[in-house]
Amino acid sequence: MAEIKIEKKSPIWPWILIGLIILAIIIYFFVFKDKNNSQVVANNADSTMVDSTNSTMNIDADAVTSYINFINEDRGTMTLSHEYSHEALTKLANATEAMSTKTGVDVKVNLDEVKQLSADITQNPDATNHADMIKKAAGIIASALGTIQKSKFPDLSSDCDDLMKNANEVDGNDLALDQESTIKSFYKDASDVLEKMNKM
Repeated sequence: MAEIKIEKKSPIWPWILIGLIILAIIIYFFVFKDKNNSQVVANNADSTMVDSTNSTMNIDADAVTSYINFINEDRGTMTLSHEYSHEALTKLANATEAMSTKTGVDVKVNLDEVKQLSADITQNPDATNHADMIKKAAGIIASALGTIQKSKFPDLSSDCDDLMKNANEVDGNDLALDQESTIKSFYKDASDVLEKMNKM
């Protein structure tokens, strides 16, 4: 007769228990790994925010310093090409924008027009309206710095009043080259105002 072998099945509960333990270990590592990553991401975000703030502050300081150095070095004279005034107005607009950013006083809209006027004065050397464009740009700058002054630097009110006075002294009906000392005086006064604001 044939022999019938009956095999005993091994119990399944040890396998279920091992599976649950492995699943618990996996869940444990994922939960704590995410907490550590969140802390690392948060720390990285904080340091990135500080770095970008410092970077912005450095750019702001660089623009102001660049304009002040340009004026203090008095590198050029005004010529028909108006490159000196172009560079002075461009740097002055950038420095004013930087001071606006640093102080949180919004004057950017006006400064775009200054940059455009700065570019326009170099387009046609024979034009007779350069002084008018410089006067308009100077007025916008003086107004912008006056806005910053009123908001953040009350001690500089007389300096900003003098700056506006110098901007108004540029005669829009006369040739810019005939008013070099008046125009350069405005650039110098703007430099002085920015330097004082930068130190406060």
